[in-house]
Amino acid sequence: MRYEKNREMVKSGKSGGGGGTVWIKVRSLADTTMPLPVRPQKFIIELGRRDMGQRGRGKRRKKQVPVIWALPPVIFERDLAHYTRRVDQLIAEGYREFQLGHIGQRAMFLSSSGKLRQEVILYGDYTLNLLNSLSLREVKSLGLARGQFSLETDRENMQAALAANRGAGKRQGLLKTGIMTYGRPPLFTARLTGEHLQTGTSFKSPKGERFVLDVHNDLTRVRAENPFSLLAYQSELRDCGSDYFVIDISGGHPKKESSLVAELVKNRAGKRHVLTGNFHGKLL
Repeated sequence: MRYEKNREMVKSGKSGGGGGTVWIKVRSLADTTMPLPVRPQKFIIELGRRDMGQRGRGKRRKKQVPVIWALPPVIFERDLAHYTRRVDQLIAEGYREFQLGHIGQRAMFLSSSGKLRQEVILYGDYTLNLLNSLSLREVKSLGLARGQFSLETDRENMQAALAANRGAGKRQGLLKTGIMTYGRPPLFTARLTGEHLQTGTSFKSPKGERFVLDVHNDLTRVRAENPFSLLAYQSELRDCGSDYFVIDISGGHPKKESSLVAELVKNRAGKRHVLTGNFHGKLL
């Protein structure tokens, strides 16, 4: 595994200015061996309906970067048995860390007594839509160790929620909180599929915004042509209480995504436009 050096992200996996650690989301175990712009503290890999070749490799060497197996936000009822079986297999292979795409998936990790299995550590994806300190406390009470803040947030709302979370943590235990700082999150996901809906198809909205289709696992996702990025604000996010940052390169060609992240981190992306969501706006 090779990592690029730069001023903002260093080999320790720390964000610019020190502080929050970096997790990188990739498509497969094979992608964990490719050159990356930073040494991650953890990898996130999403399980697919047909597993997409995702197979555990038995006992992992201690020096390997830990893998978090992520459940997708949308799982068809017909596929629940498959995902439950794969979770059990991965636990048997020694994996302990899993990320929930929907809070209902917590049921996959309950013992026969109805309590969370002691051998697993659960995290929450941004799709849990954690937008305030109450939601952070609630998922903490449900046994999650960490959770990503919602991408719908604005700067002021996130600062207030994380400040309140820190205050409550002194009494109730703090939920470690992260946020995605790079990725191509789908604007929406639909069950609609068909021959006319092909991965890579580009189209334009009436406002001139460009989007790309991603058809996978019988779901059609629409992603913006420009990536979402808060990489320029990692120091600020760290200062307001973010414990970790997720860089998701699974939404495009892995090598191209990795190179683009490196350019953005070094401020060498030129005039490339990136999306910042509501971060600079106001949550309605």
